[in-house]
Amino acid sequence: MNTKNFDFEPEFKSIPTIEKAAELLKTDHTHAILMSLNPGDYIEKHTAGMEVSFFLSEGELDFEYGDEVKKITAGTMVQGDKTTLHGFRNNSDKKVKILVIKHLTTK
Repeated sequence: MNTKNFDFEPEFKSIPTIEKAAELLKTDHTHAILMSLNPGDYIEKHTAGMEVSFFLSEGELDFEYGDEVKKITAGTMVQGDKTTLHGFRNNSDKKVKILVIKHLTTK
């Protein structure tokens, strides 16, 4: 059994606009990154080049997908395609955690 705990994983990639991003899973098919965002933290709109899913596990987040902005809450899954611009911002006063799942076989 292989286990990983976000609190003890090193930072996956330095993203200056968020508190922490840690890689929890990497296979030939899937890449899963848990991100922790403090109030005011954000990810700029971008494309992923592959299908990507987002699961908000804690807090609430303003999620941008194409021209749409929607407030999502904990327990929400967002599915995205590989060409639509997407990003998110923590406009709340609490910490947010979001799991980003990249589907590598859809490049």
